[in-house]
Amino acid sequence: SQVAVQLAEPRILLYDHQVEIKNKIYTVDLIDTGVPHFVVQDLTFPFEESARTLRYHPSAPHGANVNHFIGNRVRTYERGCEQETYACGTGIAACAYSRHTREKTPFPMTLFTVREKPLTIDLKEGRLWIEGEATFIFQGELNLD
Repeated sequence: SQVAVQLAEPRILLYDHQVEIKNKIYTVDLIDTGVPHFVVQDLTFPFEESARTLRYHPSAPHGANVNHFIGNRVRTYERGCEQETYACGTGIAACAYSRHTREKTPFPMTLFTVREKPLTIDLKEGRLWIEGEATFIFQGELNLD
């Protein structure tokens, strides 16, 4: 079934920022959509190795996730997991906001996860919304006694 989730108001922490990684200069945006994300379009491969280096870049003192997109397809390297993940809602939202800011691409826009799942991102009253398919995978109960 489809679900929609409201995210935080996006904050651009760095825009059109130059960083050097392994003797190559990249242009990145650092956008906080509830979690800070580096958004980069020209990241060299292998993706995971380059993203791991950028994730610890000093311009994000507490670290950041790294998102790379080509066309409408987004790849995400997540801090904490310390590897590429199949999808990240706040990361796809950061990519959409970066594209909107840079290219004036209108909302709503649809981007795709690594597994080709579509997620639609919209901006309503200054807040990002993400909509896509959700699958129930776990139910639990926590007893605090």
